[in-house]
Amino acid sequence: MKKNIKIYGFAKDNRTYYKLNFNEIEETVVHSVCGKTTFDFLWLDSKILSTIFFDIQTAFAVKIAAGGTVSEAIGQAMDAAAPYVDKNSFLTIYIAAYIDYLAESAINSSEAVTRLTAFMGSDFAPPAKGSAHYLMNFINSMIASIGQKKAEISFYIDKIMKDSSTPLPQRFMEQGNESDLFKFDFETEFSENGLDDYTVLSKLETMDDVIRFDIMQMLNNKVAFKPCKCCGKYFIPGGRVDSEYCDRIMPGETKPRNEIGALKTFDIVHKNDAIHKAYI
Repeated sequence: MKKNIKIYGFAKDNRTYYKLNFNEIEETVVHSVCGKTTFDFLWLDSKILSTIFFDIQTAFAVKIAAGGTVSEAIGQAMDAAAPYVDKNSFLTIYIAAYIDYLAESAINSSEAVTRLTAFMGSDFAPPAKGSAHYLMNFINSMIASIGQKKAEISFYIDKIMKDSSTPLPQRFMEQGNESDLFKFDFETEFSENGLDDYTVLSKLETMDDVIRFDIMQMLNNKVAFKPCKCCGKYFIPGGRVDSEYCDRIMPGETKPRNEIGALKTFDIVHKNDAIHKAYI
């Protein structure tokens, strides 16, 4: 039996829902199209993550230093996190886990580290308590863990998509022999406390559980995904299923790929068109 349940997962209408159940912050539910969170997660930039976690830590610490209560410091940290929450379900969960850690560390630092380490997974190695630049190195360790999960997801999805000899769900499940991210086995319970529309909740104790639950729901709901013709990265088409380009805005650009890619394709098709040349 799992004893450290942080999140309950459930699905409805091709969407994956996560009921966040951390100790020190208010219970909430985040959701997204099944699988979309996983593919968008791969685009999270380490510099942006560093800024997010540092801003949260600073807001929390400033309030505590000014004599504020832990509850007030949580409020300050939540305000600092607000611009980033709901951008991506996994990012929201990481933010919630970090704020929960900061709150618990103000009460019992060693237990807080132990609980966060268990949630983050085996690829998270926190720095020694009291070491130089501890807080910044702690954040860097979180970012390194996130980077490792992104690399693992990318590696196995690329591997899966190169082999089309068996059905897609089977190919995903076969990777469970090598990676915990593809072991689709969860403890469940019947829903309670206001979630009467959802009969079964899956118990998600670690971030690995969260990621594999999203992938499993994508497969269960037969959500289609494909590589973007512009950037080559996988995405789930929104709206038209025959969309060729993702809707991500790349660093240094102002328009999403589905606009830029369509314009580039048009230019290529009409490159020998005299009227088009004259217009350009």
